[in-house]
Amino acid sequence: MTYNENQVCDTIMIAIQALEALHTECELREQAEAQLEAEHKLLFADAMLAATDGIRVSDLAIVLKQNGVEIGEHRLYQWLRDNGYVARMACGTNRPTQKSMELGVMELKRTVMVNGCGKTRMTYTIRITPKGQAYFIHKVMTQKEIINAREAAKKEAAKQQAK
Repeated sequence: MTYNENQVCDTIMIAIQALEALHTECELREQAEAQLEAEHKLLFADAMLAATDGIRVSDLAIVLKQNGVEIGEHRLYQWLRDNGYVARMACGTNRPTQKSMELGVMELKRTVMVNGCGKTRMTYTIRITPKGQAYFIHKVMTQKEIINAREAAKKEAAKQQAK
Protein backbone atom coordinates (compact mmCIF):
# COMPACT_ATOMS: atom_id res chain seq x y z
CA MET A 1 0.00 0.00 0.00
CA THR A 2 1.49 3.31 -1.00
CA TYR A 3 0.71 6.72 0.37
CA ASN A 4 0.78 9.86 -1.64
CA GLU A 5 2.22 13.08 -0.32
CA ASN A 6 -1.20 14.55 0.52
CA GLN A 7 -2.15 11.60 2.73
CA VAL A 8 1.18 11.79 4.60
CA CYS A 9 0.80 15.55 5.08
CA ASP A 10 -2.79 15.11 6.34
CA THR A 11 -1.68 12.42 8.79
CA ILE A 12 1.16 14.60 10.08
CA MET A 13 -1.18 17.59 10.47
CA ILE A 14 -3.68 15.49 12.42
CA ALA A 15 -0.88 14.24 14.69
CA ILE A 16 0.39 17.80 15.26
CA GLN A 17 -3.12 19.02 16.10
CA ALA A 18 -3.58 16.13 18.54
CA LEU A 19 -0.27 16.95 20.25
CA GLU A 20 -1.18 20.63 20.47
CA ALA A 21 -4.55 19.74 21.99
CA LEU A 22 -2.86 17.44 24.51
CA HIS A 23 -0.34 20.14 25.39
CA THR A 24 -3.12 22.70 25.92
CA GLU A 25 -5.06 20.24 28.09
CA CYS A 26 -1.96 19.56 30.22
CA GLU A 27 -1.41 23.30 30.72
CA LEU A 28 -5.03 23.82 31.74
CA ARG A 29 -4.82 20.92 34.19
CA GLU A 30 -1.62 22.30 35.75
CA GLN A 31 -3.26 25.71 36.13
CA ALA A 32 -6.34 24.16 37.75
CA GLU A 33 -4.19 22.12 40.16
CA ALA A 34 -2.15 25.22 41.08
CA GLN A 35 -5.34 27.20 41.66
CA LEU A 36 -6.77 24.42 43.84
CA GLU A 37 -3.56 24.25 45.88
CA ALA A 38 -3.61 28.03 46.32
CA GLU A 39 -7.23 27.85 47.51
CA HIS A 40 -6.31 25.16 50.05
CA LYS A 41 -3.41 27.26 51.31
CA LEU A 42 -5.70 30.27 51.54
CA LEU A 43 -8.26 28.27 53.55
CA PHE A 44 -5.48 27.07 55.87
CA ALA A 45 -4.18 30.63 56.29
CA ASP A 46 -7.70 31.94 56.95
CA ALA A 47 -8.24 29.24 59.55
CA MET A 48 -4.99 30.17 61.29
CA LEU A 49 -5.81 33.86 61.28
CA ALA A 50 -9.33 33.17 62.57
CA ALA A 51 -7.93 31.31 65.56
CA THR A 52 -7.72 33.38 68.72
CA ASP A 53 -5.13 31.32 70.58
CA GLY A 54 -1.43 31.23 69.91
CA ILE A 55 0.50 27.99 69.55
CA ARG A 56 3.78 26.89 71.06
CA VAL A 57 7.00 27.02 69.06
CA SER A 58 7.08 23.21 69.06
CA ASP A 59 3.66 23.12 67.36
CA LEU A 60 4.87 25.58 64.72
CA ALA A 61 7.87 23.32 64.11
CA ILE A 62 5.48 20.41 63.51
CA VAL A 63 3.50 22.44 60.96
CA LEU A 64 6.72 23.40 59.16
CA LYS A 65 7.94 19.81 59.18
CA GLN A 66 4.65 18.72 57.60
CA ASN A 67 5.30 21.29 54.87
CA GLY A 68 8.70 19.81 54.01
CA VAL A 69 11.04 21.96 56.10
CA GLU A 70 13.67 19.87 57.90
CA ILE A 71 13.36 21.68 61.20
CA GLY A 72 12.46 20.71 64.73
CA GLU A 73 11.73 22.69 67.86
CA HIS A 74 15.37 23.31 68.84
CA ARG A 75 16.45 24.29 65.33
CA LEU A 76 13.39 26.55 65.01
CA TYR A 77 14.33 28.28 68.28
CA GLN A 78 17.86 28.72 66.89
CA TRP A 79 16.44 30.18 63.66
CA LEU A 80 14.24 32.54 65.69
CA ARG A 81 17.27 33.64 67.74
CA ASP A 82 19.46 34.07 64.64
CA ASN A 83 16.80 36.23 63.00
CA GLY A 84 16.15 38.43 66.03
CA TYR A 85 12.70 37.20 67.09
CA VAL A 86 13.78 35.50 70.31
CA ALA A 87 16.54 36.32 72.80
CA ARG A 88 18.18 33.92 75.22
CA MET A 89 18.07 35.28 78.74
CA ALA A 90 20.87 34.94 81.31
CA CYS A 91 18.94 32.18 83.06
CA GLY A 92 18.92 30.15 79.82
CA THR A 93 15.31 30.72 78.87
CA ASN A 94 14.03 32.19 75.61
CA ARG A 95 11.97 35.37 75.54
CA PRO A 96 10.41 37.23 72.61
CA THR A 97 12.33 40.32 71.54
CA GLN A 98 10.80 43.76 71.34
CA LYS A 99 10.79 43.36 67.54
CA SER A 100 8.58 40.26 67.64
CA MET A 101 6.26 41.78 70.23
CA GLU A 102 5.82 44.96 68.16
CA LEU A 103 5.15 42.91 65.01
CA GLY A 104 2.46 41.05 66.97
CA VAL A 105 3.86 37.67 65.96
CA MET A 106 4.62 36.44 69.50
CA GLU A 107 3.21 36.77 72.94
CA LEU A 108 4.44 35.70 76.34
CA LYS A 109 2.09 33.55 78.37
CA ARG A 110 2.63 33.74 82.11
CA THR A 111 1.54 30.90 84.36
CA VAL A 112 1.70 30.72 88.15
CA MET A 113 2.83 27.31 89.39
CA VAL A 114 2.49 26.11 92.98
CA ASN A 115 4.74 23.22 94.02
CA GLY A 116 3.98 20.62 96.70
CA CYS A 117 5.50 22.77 99.45
CA GLY A 118 3.20 25.66 98.64
CA LYS A 119 5.94 27.74 97.03
CA THR A 120 4.78 29.66 93.95
CA ARG A 121 6.79 30.50 90.89
CA MET A 122 6.06 32.15 87.58
CA THR A 123 6.69 30.30 84.30
CA TYR A 124 6.80 31.88 80.87
CA THR A 125 5.88 30.27 77.56
CA ILE A 126 6.42 31.82 74.15
CA ARG A 127 3.26 31.60 72.04
CA ILE A 128 3.10 32.26 68.31
CA THR A 129 0.02 34.35 67.54
CA PRO A 130 -2.22 33.46 64.57
CA LYS A 131 -0.67 36.41 62.71
CA GLY A 132 2.76 35.08 63.67
CA GLN A 133 1.93 31.59 62.40
CA ALA A 134 1.20 32.92 58.92
CA TYR A 135 4.22 35.24 59.14
CA PHE A 136 6.72 32.57 60.19
CA ILE A 137 5.37 29.91 57.83
CA HIS A 138 5.83 32.35 54.95
CA LYS A 139 9.29 33.43 56.15
CA VAL A 140 10.58 29.92 56.73
CA MET A 141 9.04 28.49 53.55
CA THR A 142 10.89 31.12 51.48
CA GLN A 143 14.13 29.85 53.08
CA LYS A 144 13.12 26.18 52.89
CA GLU A 145 15.87 25.13 50.45
CA ILE A 146 18.58 26.89 52.46
CA ILE A 147 17.42 25.34 55.75
CA ASN A 148 17.09 21.86 54.24
CA ALA A 149 20.53 22.09 52.58
CA ARG A 150 22.11 23.19 55.87
CA GLU A 151 20.50 20.29 57.73
CA ALA A 152 21.57 17.80 55.04
CA ALA A 153 25.15 19.10 55.30
CA LYS A 154 25.08 18.72 59.09
CA LYS A 155 23.81 15.14 58.78
CA GLU A 156 26.52 14.32 56.21
CA ALA A 157 29.20 15.85 58.45
CA ALA A 158 27.92 13.79 61.40
CA LYS A 159 28.11 10.62 59.27
CA GLN A 160 31.67 11.45 58.20
CA GLN A 161 32.68 12.12 61.80
CA ALA A 162 31.14 8.83 62.95
CA LYS A 163 33.31 6.89 60.47
